Amino acid sequence: MNKINKLFNIKKIIKEINLCSNWEEKISYLIYLSKYLPFNKKKIRKKKYILYGCYNNIWIKIKYKNKKITINADSNTLIIKGILFIIISICNNKKIKYIKNKNFINIFKKIKLYKYINITKKIIIQKIEFYIKNKIYNINL
Repeated sequence: MNKINKLFNIKKIIKEINLCSNWEEKISYLIYLSKYLPFNKKKIRKKKYILYGCYNNIWIKIKYKNKKITINADSNTLIIKGILFIIISICNNKKIKYIKNKNFINIFKKIKLYKYINITKKIIIQKIEFYIKNKIYNINL
């Protein structure tokens, strides 16, 4: 497993966030994760991948190959990039059925991060979840 794949291990992320003792450490960890997105800024920051209706700029590219989903994403803000990193960790290399059954808000509550982010970011998480699930719902299987 290479360094990036290790970073995308959601169990490791949950463990590390839960080791943070206060909200400043949790937010710092999100910012730490943000530096690993995107993999290729020029390929992702295109109009066709933008998620409209958000205060922040968010780009999400979803691929379906070998019956699994791959997501690449980016944002213009560090905390949103950290949130995207966690969402990608949940979804990447997973089957559509797995993603459809996930509730992103519950995952952020499980890692005790949800109560530390403001309402705008909570709405963004919901929009990202809706966007991803809507896109994968339309994939011809």
